[in-house]
Formats: sequence, structure tokens, C-alpha cells
Amino acid sequence: MFSYLQKKSPEYELSVENYIAPRDEEMFREYLNDLHRRLSFHNVVKSNDSSEEVEYQIKANVVVDLEGGYRTKSFLRALEESILVKREYHYVFANFDVDESDLAGFHFTLINITAFQLFDRNSKKFLKTKTEFHDIYRGGGFNNDFVPVRERPSSAFAHDALLVAGAALERAIQRHGKKVFDRSFTRHQLYNRGKKGLYCRPHEDMSQHREFETFEHGEVLAEAIRGVSINEDHGTLTGNIQFDPKTGYRTNFSAMVIEIKPGLSSLNSIWERFQWAQGEGFLLGENRVYYEKKKNTTSARKGILPSKPWKLRFNIVTVLVKPFVMLKRTNPGEPERQGNDRFEGYCIDLLNLLAQNISGFEYDLFVSDGNKYGARQPDGSWDGMIGYLLNETADVAVAPLTITQERERAVDFSKPFMTTGISIMIKKPEKQEFNIFSFMEPLGMTIWIFTLSSYFGVSLTIFLVSSFSPYEKRIEFRRGEFTVSNDFTLYNSLWFTLAAFMQQGTDILPRAVSGRIASSCWWFFTLIIVSSYTANLAAFLTLERMTPPIENVDDLANQNKILYGVVQGGSTAAFFEDSIVPLYKKMWNFMVTTHQRQLEKQSRDTVASNK
Repeated sequence: MFSYLQKKSPEYELSVENYIAPRDEEMFREYLNDLHRRLSFHNVVKSNDSSEEVEYQIKANVVVDLEGGYRTKSFLRALEESILVKREYHYVFANFDVDESDLAGFHFTLINITAFQLFDRNSKKFLKTKTEFHDIYRGGGFNNDFVPVRERPSSAFAHDALLVAGAALERAIQRHGKKVFDRSFTRHQLYNRGKKGLYCRPHEDMSQHREFETFEHGEVLAEAIRGVSINEDHGTLTGNIQFDPKTGYRTNFSAMVIEIKPGLSSLNSIWERFQWAQGEGFLLGENRVYYEKKKNTTSARKGILPSKPWKLRFNIVTVLVKPFVMLKRTNPGEPERQGNDRFEGYCIDLLNLLAQNISGFEYDLFVSDGNKYGARQPDGSWDGMIGYLLNETADVAVAPLTITQERERAVDFSKPFMTTGISIMIKKPEKQEFNIFSFMEPLGMTIWIFTLSSYFGVSLTIFLVSSFSPYEKRIEFRRGEFTVSNDFTLYNSLWFTLAAFMQQGTDILPRAVSGRIASSCWWFFTLIIVSSYTANLAAFLTLERMTPPIENVDDLANQNKILYGVVQGGSTAAFFEDSIVPLYKKMWNFMVTTHQRQLEKQSRDTVASNK
């Protein structure tokens, strides 16, 4: 690795500075930006210490050593969006987990990238081996979507390790005889130095009952492995396999080097492929591809000869949502539509427009199982369209798919064709119909009950104070006798109070001070009530009350009469489920605990339930 860097940049001093990449793949973008700041600061300090004026940017060779193909792909995705995609930075990937498809986003950039590959994923041998593994696993009861062999070096190393182990056993048997392992295998059990079982971890397997002992045939097998020499003719995927007799390291192997270099401008880049062989160094070849980006077309040419017209056929997954993707209506008597002709809508028009402007672009469209968008499952997997993309069943998803932070961690999104948010959709209030009790609408039922209670209470009060007050007594002489009477009987008290409420006059009025005070309070009360009722009645009769019962999310969360829900498995459901805001958490608990169907399968079901 370092000999490669020194050969590529002999005029620069090679200094090593270690930077530890974050464990979380989501932090790669922030890590790259921080790396850019540190390298820029290092360049400024170095230029200030120099007595000569620095007229160029100090180049930085960044060696990337990540474990696993998933972390490497996440690093490359973060690098595409980073500010470190510059001519001055040269990235060298020390592992073998970089595929050419992972570098497709750097066709038209000024970046320098070098990657190594131990085997050709398009070779006939690798494709044949992959097909055989697929047949074995499918024959074992696995479904068709199961992919046992990933196109990663670890799978190729495991495959070749089995070939090495088999060749080593054959070599040991040929050299030491067929009975060399007879004492170790008895009745289908493994024995080591007369004891059942074989311990492989010295620090973990030591106990008081049994001390750790090495395998009695370990030296025989180690010697046989060091003497193994196999190549592609024996079925290896990583080329020639030999081992150093002294150190046991692999020798005489080769690797393919892929190098991306910037062209004359940001509209083109150069890809070179050549071999590196141990003991021979770099074997430069003539396999050079120029990727050139023009105004309206994108083409790749090899050498100076134009390449043949290329064709790409993509498997595109979508969901049926009006007006984006819909099934075409078939009239009676017409044959059933097949293929892409079954669909119509905005997304279909978008795909047809792409096919017209991109030469060779073809696609097969299919609907996601269950019409699901894509949600993360408890086991970490994804369903819906996101699951199809991650399982490589589909190449592209074209649909009204909401871009969320969790989905961006799993797949890449294009620029959105629509920006929207979360809103409440509620049925529009219907026009109110008048009835015989419409006169009660201006005031609430509570006001009417309190008013009626006040009417009986004031009437009873006037009756009582008139009964005890001497000023309300009247002495009359009739038929030779004197009689004492009171005008405010219980009946007259109810009549007087009702007349005052209706703004009418009566023939009787209280003469006592207590009766007049009670009557004055009642008159003032009726003045306020009648004025308020008249104002509300005028507004009620002239303007139709169309105010919806729910005006914001707080009104919706603080009631339980109106049922509400979201599309099942969609981004809105994930928003409420994962939210830490108490209000949204309360709404989610209401949706999942109610006996009604609040989680609709499709958006059109939600609209239908509101009708």
C-alpha cells in the first residue's frame, strides 16, 4: 500500500496520521467534514512554516480501511455529499469490499479514488459458483428472495478456504497414509489424544478437570496447508493460492486495481484498471475508460472508439396511490392490459419522459406487496418498497414516498418532486337544518338550565319576602268584615317573574324594599340574557355556522369523540410511533389502543372512512 503511494507521489513526503472512523455509519458525513477542517488547518500551518510561498494545495492521501461492505458503501455515500470531493484528495481503499457499482456516483467528479479487487464479479467462474450456491439453498427450502452468497470478498475467501482445507487433507493423507486420522474419529465422534472433543480457545477452555491440549494432528495439517498450491483450474475465486513455508502467509497472489482520476474538467473523469502481482509490482494495461458528461447526453467511450449503444432495463417498484400511480380502466370487451400498460398517473408520465430522453432506458413496473411504502421491522429488516430495494429485488422505487431520516439511512433518494407536510383531514361540516327547537341554538343547554332554575328561584324568593313583609299586606272591607290579602301569591309571583323576563308589564308591583331588591336583580339579569340572546340569534339566522370542530392538533388530541388514524406502515405512522413529544405520543396510543380501525392500509381507505 505504501509503496503504491510513494510511487504515485514521489515528490511528496509521506507522513502517517491515524484517524479513527466512527462506529455509527450515520456519523460518516460529519466525520468527513471534520477531517476536511483538520487537513485544511494542517496545510495552513505547514505553508506558514515554509519560507517559500506555496502556490498549490498540499495533496492528502487518505487510506480508508473499513470492516464490511456495508460500512464501505455508507462511507462512499457520505463522501458523495461531502466537501472533500476535490482534486487534492486521493482516497485509497485498503480493503477489498469496493465494487465498481459502488463508485458509480463518482463518474463526473474531480476526485481521486483507488480501490483493489481480488476477483472479478463478472467472471464465468464466479457467476457459475454463485448460481450453484443459489440452487443448493433453494433446494434446501429457502424462498426465492433469499440470497446466500453476497458479492463480497468474505464469501470468496470462505469458498477458497474450503478448497484449501480439502486440498490440505488430501495432501496429509497422501503423505502419512489413510489411517493417519483413524484414532481421532471413533463412532462419528472426534477425539484428541484419547479425550473426547477438541478445545480451540486456550484461555477459555482451560479447567481443573481438563487441561488445554493442542490437536495431535495440528502440525501435520499446518504442514499440509503450507504446501497447498491451487489456482483457478481447481475452482478458486481469488486466483492463485500458495503459502510461505516459513511464515504461513499467502504468496504469489495478484489483485486488480481500479483508479479514478479527474479529467480536464468536472465534466469528465478517467477510469483505469490494471493488475498488481506480488513480486512483480504494477502491470499497467491499456484498459482505460473516459466518462464524459455533455449538456444533454451522457456517454462513455473506450479509448477513441465510440462504444455501442447501451441498454439498461430496471425493475421499478411502486404503490397504487391516486393520482400518482393508478390502474387503467378496462372497458367491457377489451383484452386485459399487460406489463407497464396497466398503469397510468403522474409517476408513469415521469418514467415515460425519462425513457424518451435517455437512450436505452427501459423498465418493468410492479406493485409492492400489500401496497406498502416501507417501514422498519423490529428485527431490523424493512418491508414494502424499501425492502425490495435492500433485497435487490427492485432497482428503483418511483412513488409518492416520503423522505424521512430513517429511510435515508437505508436507501438513497433523488431530489423530491413534491414538498409536503403532515396535516389533519376532517370531514367538512354539513349545512345545518332548522327545526322547531332551533331557537335554543344561540345559547347552550347549560345556560338554558341555569336560566330556568333562576326563574323558579327568584319567583320563590319574591313569594317568601312578600309573605313575611307587612308592606305587602292589604286590608279590605267586604260584606261587613275586614280581610287581609297579599297580591304576591305563588301563582302571581311566577307570573310576575315570567312577565319581567319577557319584557312585559303586570298589574302588581312589589311595595316592600326586599321585594323590590329581588325584582331589580331579576330585571338586570333578564336584560343581560335577552340582549345576549338577541345578538346570538341574529348572527345564527344570518350566517351559517361552518366552523369545523377541530382546528388544530391540540383539539384533536384532547377529545375522544372523533376517531382518527394514519396510513399503516407509512412515514406519518412512523413519525407518531417514534416521536418523543408527549402530545404526539398520546395521539399514537389512542390510534393503536382504540377498538376502531385507526390504521388504514392505504390512503384511499383513509379518505373513504372520512366520507
